[in-house]
Amino acid sequence: MSTLRITAATLGAWLLVASTAAQANDANVARCDFFTYAGATTQVSPDAPFVGTIDFINLATGAVSMTSASTVLLGILGADPVTGTLSSITSHDIATVGDGVQFRLTTFDEQSLVPLENFGIDDPDFDFGLLGRLEVKTGVGRYSCGEIVAGLDVDGTPLARIRLADPVSGTPGQTSLAGFAKLCLCDPNDN
Repeated sequence: MSTLRITAATLGAWLLVASTAAQANDANVARCDFFTYAGATTQVSPDAPFVGTIDFINLATGAVSMTSASTVLLGILGADPVTGTLSSITSHDIATVGDGVQFRLTTFDEQSLVPLENFGIDDPDFDFGLLGRLEVKTGVGRYSCGEIVAGLDVDGTPLARIRLADPVSGTPGQTSLAGFAKLCLCDPNDN
């Protein structure tokens, strides 16, 4: 599992949001849980999915949901010639493994891959910061909707990082994932 690089200030802000949201929940509002997440995936070749694990840690209870994750990079939509930022479309399948709260989620969204050098970061393992807001399109089990965010820490550095597989050198792709998630049961009839 990757190291979760979230500062105390960032975590404190999210705990306040989670606490406030939990108090606001009632019978007319979706039931939501807030999480930090951390994990890692590997891509064996450019045409293969990224496959690995992600741990979701419930901010209110501390319960850990271990998941298997598969991400397919559906395509690069474009590149900013000035910043080198790539815009991509991805699909994610995330499913719990083992005991505990069970859920399976599918997302489909656009993500930005921003060169780490733009943040003043020289990381020999990763080329890009991964920024995006994934909307859960379908869910089975405890959650049927929500968002998974890969953003910036309070110091302005990306929480998630990625290297794409290199077909020339044969170097596999990899990710180090971290961020926050809000997962909800929006309509009990969804399950």
